[in-house]
Amino acid sequence: MQDDGDVPVLSDFLPMDDRRISYSYNGQHSGTAITRNLALSRASGKYVRVLDDDDELLPGAIAQDIRILEDNPGVAWTTSRAIDKLPDGTEFLPNQILPAGKIPIGGMFDIWIQSDGVPPVHPATLCARIEVIRAFGGWMALPVSDDVGLLMAMSLLLPGYFAPLVSMQYNKSDIQITSSEYSKSKRSKEQRMTAIRQRVESMSELRELFVPQKETR
Repeated sequence: MQDDGDVPVLSDFLPMDDRRISYSYNGQHSGTAITRNLALSRASGKYVRVLDDDDELLPGAIAQDIRILEDNPGVAWTTSRAIDKLPDGTEFLPNQILPAGKIPIGGMFDIWIQSDGVPPVHPATLCARIEVIRAFGGWMALPVSDDVGLLMAMSLLLPGYFAPLVSMQYNKSDIQITSSEYSKSKRSKEQRMTAIRQRVESMSELRELFVPQKETR
């Protein structure tokens, strides 16, 4: 766990004698992307599963991700559905856009472009091989949508997998960053989408320029 703050506030609420828990704090308020990247620098496992502090993993979520990545060595990352829980307690399961199974390279990015920057999956359901996330530089340095930037980059260059089991409860609230007027403004959305698109398309262009292509006979 990585605490985005100047003092270790959350350490008082964690069972620090549990060897499975590794805790640190930033030393200042740095935002979501920096906090995630600092946590990534301390991670030592094979896989990274995203979980924001106000959301909940559902039973079997991590087991599903590990099983898929273990059984499919050619798959770099997984994602899945999330159920929305509204502030009044109402639960809503968004429509499933992608079929369960392998996601071809570029498939998710195309949907994101065509849907005006709305990803077809919740980016907080991402699970990926740790070396893959590190190779992409971790989460993108954006005030919002840092997870969308990472997911879109991976989806354009590496194959993924859409897992069949609903894996997360997304607890919505009025105090979330994504609920702010800044996050919802047209200007902010256009800025983020432009930055993400430029990053992803540049990666694709570099691959075509510098990665040798196999000759066809």
